[in-house]
Amino acid sequence: MGKFKEIKKLWEFAKRNLTTEEIKSKLILVTDDEGRTGWFFAAEWASRETLQNLWEFAKEKLTTEGKYNKFLLATDNRGRTVWHFAENGEDLKI
Repeated sequence: MGKFKEIKKLWEFAKRNLTTEEIKSKLILVTDDEGRTGWFFAAEWASRETLQNLWEFAKEKLTTEGKYNKFLLATDNRGRTVWHFAENGEDLKI
């Protein structure tokens, strides 16, 4: 539960203090050395509400290509999608 709280705090901070471009390039689409984005970690550790907030941002701010290829359907260096990281079975409103 601690990781969920940290992700939620990070997201709220980002919305208050970063520009849309900074959120996209430094939070949403940036990858770690395994090729995973923040979306991967949110799927693994965050709540459905946090995932929904990230998805709403992506729908509004990312291009169609970015939204699907770099966000929703992205794979890490091992070929895993974000859906491999999701623990709960709740559906997002995509």
